[in-house]
Amino acid sequence: MARRLLIIGGGICGLAAAHEATRLGAQAIVVERDADVGGLLSTDRREGFSFDRGGHRFITSLPWVLERVSEVVGDRLHLRTRRSLVFFDGTTVEYPLRFGDLIKRLGPTQNLRAVLSYAAAAPARWRGGNASNLEQWLLPRFGRYLYERVFEGYSEKLWGHHPSQMSAEWAPQRISIPSLGGYLRELIAPSRRPARTYAREYLYPERGIGEIPERFADAVLAGGGTLHTDSVVRSLKRMDGRWQGDLVIEGQSTLEAFDAVIATVSPTVVASLVRGESGNPAVPSGAGLPNRGLRFLNLGFATPVPLDATWIYQPDPKCRFTRIQIPASRSAAMVPAGKGSIQLEEPFDRDDGSTLDDRVAEATATLRALGLDLGAPTLRFETFAPDAYPIYRDGSRQRARALIEELQQQPNLHLAGRQGRFDYIFFDRAIAQGVNAVRSVLGEPSYPETTTSAERPVPLVEAQSVIGRQQ
Repeated sequence: MARRLLIIGGGICGLAAAHEATRLGAQAIVVERDADVGGLLSTDRREGFSFDRGGHRFITSLPWVLERVSEVVGDRLHLRTRRSLVFFDGTTVEYPLRFGDLIKRLGPTQNLRAVLSYAAAAPARWRGGNASNLEQWLLPRFGRYLYERVFEGYSEKLWGHHPSQMSAEWAPQRISIPSLGGYLRELIAPSRRPARTYAREYLYPERGIGEIPERFADAVLAGGGTLHTDSVVRSLKRMDGRWQGDLVIEGQSTLEAFDAVIATVSPTVVASLVRGESGNPAVPSGAGLPNRGLRFLNLGFATPVPLDATWIYQPDPKCRFTRIQIPASRSAAMVPAGKGSIQLEEPFDRDDGSTLDDRVAEATATLRALGLDLGAPTLRFETFAPDAYPIYRDGSRQRARALIEELQQQPNLHLAGRQGRFDYIFFDRAIAQGVNAVRSVLGEPSYPETTTSAERPVPLVEAQSVIGRQQ
């Protein structure tokens, strides 16, 4: 039985895997390239301000995941309510779009255009069939008017490709607005089964989402596990029935043997690491798998932000930012008393020649358009997430699946998590995948990663609903 596990990547998936290994009496060694663990689920803290790397919320339909996170994080988790807005035609409207709010905010002419364009898309809805791209998925559900003003520019800005070039595979899971027909149905008979992506209530730690991976890291160390940051795996090779890892641990080279490997990094990276007897890659990686990077502009101010919203989506393609977040709306502990903060999220793959001063000036103009004149920021800094989102286009999802399947034919090698499986999932699923990867190599039965209507009356539930079922 595998007892010494190498875990590549110290994000939440890798940390959950390491934690499960220590719970089951195995030795877990985590190797993380960055200076800190947590990955995209990190919180950056400076001068009393806290900024997450993205808009994370803890929502799960898996009771055992909730129990595990609650066990590790403890009373730091609090129930919060999300309020999201989208900047649309010069005003802000509630997100997910609400029929009554649209009527009030947009006025009769714009609403008539939305209804008429939705009616014009009826033939495409009646034909049905599988959409071959994201544009074909969106147009029948919303009509051209809402598509062009809410989705088209935002999607192209976020992904770096027009929706007609993007796969529609991820859309049902991640696009959190019901169709225009859905607005009408919700107005007449509100659903008892809200879609996960627009669940309003969620769990959130007091000082940022980074407290979750930080607590998992503490639990790994307390259980006898090892965390190596600023470290990399250079190669992996099968020798005498085990994996031999060529590692660089904080600048020092070392060769170590492991019974199993859990990789939470890209399949193409894993393919480049796994070597055959000749020293060449044992599994050709083929074409690379594209990811979208994000840059976060973090601003602190001397006065509170007078806006009760968790975040605001900005679909205007002329604006570099896609989402504006107000950390204090998640937790008052995210800002010093009497002060305020804003984070502006920007898709980022390459340097466009702009300076930090340029981006702060653009941010100031963007905030003023929203009616926020906060003065000069007292704190400003940027953070990056180079591999935030897998991009589903040009068959990348199919290539990833084929590569993962081939890699996992190697003995005791498992891939897990958003990057490891090239899967645009929520982090509760990443936790589940990391835990189950360890249970598989240790010969333990897996926990469920999905729920069915037979198991639970509501297939996707808000945090409060799950808590209620645990009591």
